[in-house]
Amino acid sequence: SSIRNIQWPQFLREMGQESWQIGRWLLIAFLLEALITLYVPQDMIAGVLGETNVLAIPLATLIGIPLYLTNITALPIISGLLAQGMQPGAAIAFLIAGPVTTIPAMTAVWGIVNRRIFAIYLACGLFGAMILGFIANIFL
Repeated sequence: SSIRNIQWPQFLREMGQESWQIGRWLLIAFLLEALITLYVPQDMIAGVLGETNVLAIPLATLIGIPLYLTNITALPIISGLLAQGMQPGAAIAFLIAGPVTTIPAMTAVWGIVNRRIFAIYLACGLFGAMILGFIANIFL
């Protein structure tokens, strides 16, 4: 069996390294969630990203652009923002826009397509995030 051929010390070392790679970002995300929940006034989040602001979804999309977040690390942050009054559609837009605009994602796309296709990729990702955010608000 192939399990017997595994070099367990190497396997465990690599598993630990990968766990650290993911775990440290999750730890930072959970700390940010706690900071948002404890120290950012609820009325501020509700005012900027809440139900009463018609620009909440475009703002959430724009906020997601510079943040280096994957969906795994964004979830705790979104949880904190939702608890503070962020509208669900804005959360969806934030979750979509962030990964589309991470440096690794953009680098990968840039490396295999021309500038026009890259611009279309970004436009579809960002406008798609906003459109899905508005649709999500209808149903959530």
